[in-house]
Amino acid sequence: MIKPLIPINEKTRIEALKSYQILDTGAEAHFDAITKMAALICDVPICLISLVDENRQWFKSTVGLSVSETPRDISFCGHAINQTEIYYVEDARLDKRFQNNPLVTGEPNVLFYAGKPLIDQAGNSIGTLCVIDHKPRKLSQTQLEQLKMLGEQAIYLIELRQSIKIKNESFSLLNKLAENLPGFIYTFQMFSDGRTSFPYSSNLIEEIYELTSKEVRMDASKVFSRIHPEDLASVTKSIQDSALNMSKWSHDYRLILPERGEKWVRGNANPERAGDGSILWHGYISDITELKKHEIVINHALKMASLGEMASGIAHEINNPLAIIKLASQQLSTTINRKDFSAEKLTKYANKISDTTDRIAKIIKGLGFFSRNANGTQIKNESIYNIIEDTMSFCAEKFKINNVTLAIKFSPNIHSIYIDCRAVEISQVLLNLMNNAFDAIEGHEKKWVELEFIDQGESVAITITDCGPGIKKEDVDKILAPFYTTKIAGKGTGLGLSISQRIIEAHKGKLWIDTNSLHTKFVIEIPKVFLHSMAVA
Repeated sequence: MIKPLIPINEKTRIEALKSYQILDTGAEAHFDAITKMAALICDVPICLISLVDENRQWFKSTVGLSVSETPRDISFCGHAINQTEIYYVEDARLDKRFQNNPLVTGEPNVLFYAGKPLIDQAGNSIGTLCVIDHKPRKLSQTQLEQLKMLGEQAIYLIELRQSIKIKNESFSLLNKLAENLPGFIYTFQMFSDGRTSFPYSSNLIEEIYELTSKEVRMDASKVFSRIHPEDLASVTKSIQDSALNMSKWSHDYRLILPERGEKWVRGNANPERAGDGSILWHGYISDITELKKHEIVINHALKMASLGEMASGIAHEINNPLAIIKLASQQLSTTINRKDFSAEKLTKYANKISDTTDRIAKIIKGLGFFSRNANGTQIKNESIYNIIEDTMSFCAEKFKINNVTLAIKFSPNIHSIYIDCRAVEISQVLLNLMNNAFDAIEGHEKKWVELEFIDQGESVAITITDCGPGIKKEDVDKILAPFYTTKIAGKGTGLGLSISQRIIEAHKGKLWIDTNSLHTKFVIEIPKVFLHSMAVA
């Protein structure tokens, strides 16, 4: 660990900090709004407005951290105030400045840090606006730019705090800040009697919803009237679930607008309970229409790529039964022409031809199931067993001819397990994970893949395990990110796992890597549909 250097203008810097009379003051909503926005935009668990005095860093506003200060000589911000731009640490464990730092090795387990120095108009760096994560990561260029912008607004707000007009100025500041974002920030309020409103929304709400801030300030019903009828129930339920559990709200949904027609938006917000019993969500909503269009194209391309990878297996799956039919027909012809003609043998060969024809029909049925377009199809009750049967018709022969042992384990009640889903999309995810497992164990002497289905009561777990030693520790947190791949060049785009995760999450499920397994193991968990609820439906 390396202690922070003392700035060359330390005396002037400390005098400037104390002149703001902000140290050891109580929480203030306008500072909290900045940290909440920064945490939301950067998608991190911890965000701080940190002010560095002679011996400590003291936090004017915190998200995700309960302490109010830490010693300066172990602080990340002590390093950051010596910079003029964002101070960035991707993985503190690999940085000699922070190895063995107690903030890294112990609570709050700081592995990622990005801090924008708070530099006042006189050039004094009094602290930082910083975002922190418990895992290594990177910020996008857009997130860095927005963190920089929020940091500039934070120091401006500190300077404005000395003015008697701070309330009006800070409100104007938030509006100016919001105008530079590609969406709108808001506070949504839900009262105990069911009334809803948007006490605050930036001007870009008009761009997203074709409604003004004034129109929704006292009544949010017009906003809900813009939500696509097919998505309204899921949006309402997601808000109710967030209110019930006081958990982060995040949802993608469609709007139907009077002028611009259909549009996709993504909302994220963190709830808090107000003194009057109502719940406030501080959030951000952006237009993701173009992103959804690109996702559909990539999703379809991925499905076709997965199908192409199984083409050789499909050929063998069909060619082998054709050879059986040909042999059986020859044996049938020979039997008929023999003097010791046997009706029993005749029936045996005829049955073999019939059974093998059924096998080919099943393969063709699976091919048609997987290749049809699922975009826009409705979610409905589907048998998990049928999905597996259709999907595995592409895998068995490919695994067999490459000497890969494929084991499939079912729960005893597998035929009674149903899920609400788009069956083609679930099949696509399974096929992608099976392909990944097949590629990952290339070169192993004894190759095997295990597919297991576990009834967990409220949900069903599907695990895909291969004989590999597992995902490298440094890759676990990144492997589900878009465009990240551990395959050799030309073997993969890195899109498969990212899209697979999005598909499962869209089905209210989870996809993760079991790091406790001795082998590489992916787990899919999806809620079950119970028979009594199906009967009512």
